[in-house]
Amino acid sequence: ALGQARTTAARRGVRLGLLLGACRAVSSAAAGPPPTRTVYLVRHAESRWNAAWRRLNVAAMLRETDHGLTVVGVDQAGTLAGVLLAEPIALGSPGAIITSSPLCRALQTAAVALCAAGARGSALVVLPDARE
Repeated sequence: ALGQARTTAARRGVRLGLLLGACRAVSSAAAGPPPTRTVYLVRHAESRWNAAWRRLNVAAMLRETDHGLTVVGVDQAGTLAGVLLAEPIALGSPGAIITSSPLCRALQTAAVALCAAGARGSALVVLPDARE
């Protein structure tokens, strides 16, 4: 199912900065409803490109192709950790799937947020097709 979702997302051209999926199985009888899944989509925090764009600094925008986070972006990713902790997400549980774009800004956002949320043992799956 995950492979099919990747293919479908790639076909539709879905651009994901960061996808946090928390799957919760609902206990049910054999004839009951299917399990529910909660999916969280999170865009990357402020990147150097975003900051350069705001200042109209074309040289800084063109200097690199894979822009990492600014100091503000790292702070924003840390704030995301607090949001994640307030949600009913079992990071690191067998049903949780945490994926990211391979772009630096998305990986940095995921790493900072997950570490700050105490999910250091969680696996982060990088989806090569989830990019611009």
